[in-house]
Amino acid sequence: MSEHDPNAVRASSAPRPVGAYPHARRVGDLIYVSGMGPRQAGTDLIPGGPIRDAQGNPLEYDVAAQTRAVIENIARVLEQAGSSLADVVDVTVFLVDMARDFADFNTVYGELLGPIGPTRTTVQVGALPTPIAVELKVIARPPSPVVRPAGQGLIDISPTVSPRTAVWPGDVAFSREVSCAIADGANIDLSSIRTTVHVGAHADAPSHYVGGGATIEQRALDRYYGPCQVVRVAVGRGERVLPRHLPGPIRAPRVLIHTGTLPDPDRFDTDFASLSPELVDHLADHGVVLVGIDTPSVDLFDDKVLLTHQALARRDMAVLEGLVLGHVSPGAYTLIALPLKLEGADASPIRAALVD
Repeated sequence: MSEHDPNAVRASSAPRPVGAYPHARRVGDLIYVSGMGPRQAGTDLIPGGPIRDAQGNPLEYDVAAQTRAVIENIARVLEQAGSSLADVVDVTVFLVDMARDFADFNTVYGELLGPIGPTRTTVQVGALPTPIAVELKVIARPPSPVVRPAGQGLIDISPTVSPRTAVWPGDVAFSREVSCAIADGANIDLSSIRTTVHVGAHADAPSHYVGGGATIEQRALDRYYGPCQVVRVAVGRGERVLPRHLPGPIRAPRVLIHTGTLPDPDRFDTDFASLSPELVDHLADHGVVLVGIDTPSVDLFDDKVLLTHQALARRDMAVLEGLVLGHVSPGAYTLIALPLKLEGADASPIRAALVD
């Protein structure tokens, strides 16, 4: 197998193969991922613990943690191949102990791959090459191309704002009042709006979560415009995104994270995923000045301390919330997401777009 085979995929962020084969291979319009376990790249540590010791004695282990690590490894390989978990079409599952592990495995699988809906086969095997309980082999397609109007090079990543748009419980929903209308005989249409400044896609100002913090018109505009990286993470509902969830290295000073846990901007669910303070520190250490997410908040719904917002304040990182990223392929773009110059405001709606 040539190291320079253009169809072979090797990901440094995934565990090394245990034999002479690549992590994945492109064949025609499909990507075939080799059987993948939960071992961690560089260390071979097994999240949830091994199923047996060096002498072959059985050990207690956590198949749910192993399953989550397997799917995260697959996401890293697919990212390297230019695809993502959202593009998986078929899964083969190998379990060492079906009776013990199927229920817990199935719960994690349902969180991370269930909404995507690939076909699946699950079989029990006598053993796997390393002391693990679960391995997955998947087939994925390349990501669907983004459809843009003819002559338009922008990808809109903002939801439509309307009276149907979900806002945080207790906040002010969008409404529009018509002062005069051409249809009623006036010479112009004229209207006003009333809404929270956190409606739809928006930029939080530090004053939203820190007493005496900068208001939105005081924020430097260059944070909201420039090179950007879109990443997809395998994370369950109600979880925080950690550095280990990232599918690969950070290559841009602005990072937008697609969790897929709030797919409908008109419906507010409280179990959306959020970011972790550890992730904020990791991104800041890699030169990131802005982070965005496809959920209403970078903190979990019931987090009153706002741990991640406080980390953003500590690292002076700009933040975007409420983005729409399901139609965007992972990769490099230019971000345009300028907030309005609203004096004294704790946030501003944005019309966010990516230049491919």
